[in-house]
Amino acid sequence: MIIIHHTLQAVKYFLDILQRYIYFAICKVYNCSKDGDIMKLRELRKEKGMSMKELGEALGCSESTISLYETGKREPGFEMLLKMGEFFGVTVDYLLGNEETDPSPKAEVSDDDIKFALFGGAKVTDAQFEEVKRFARYIAENNIKPRD
Repeated sequence: MIIIHHTLQAVKYFLDILQRYIYFAICKVYNCSKDGDIMKLRELRKEKGMSMKELGEALGCSESTISLYETGKREPGFEMLLKMGEFFGVTVDYLLGNEETDPSPKAEVSDDDIKFALFGGAKVTDAQFEEVKRFARYIAENNIKPRD
């Protein structure tokens, strides 16, 4: 049972990474904006009232790296673009200036959608689903990362 659980965890982790790479691959533009800088990075950072140093710490890079990204003297890799998008709650396309409107309002996911994603068509009781939600909260609260 433990082996199956860890195998499922690894498959879910792999699918999450695969989804990110596929999303990135279908973005309209890979290499930043027309001017070479990341159009929305400075704007999003200032909206959050953050300094370059604070943003760098949040993203795991230096203040000077953020400055280079904002001025177009350095281009972030796809992993960093994904981190930025997740941090600000926007798409990579929006971050790069390819979408005019902020896509922040995200569609709500229903419990039925979550059940289907986790269990397919299998019958799941409310008690089982509550146990899954408790486990997910535990993982999030304790910042537990998936194993490689």
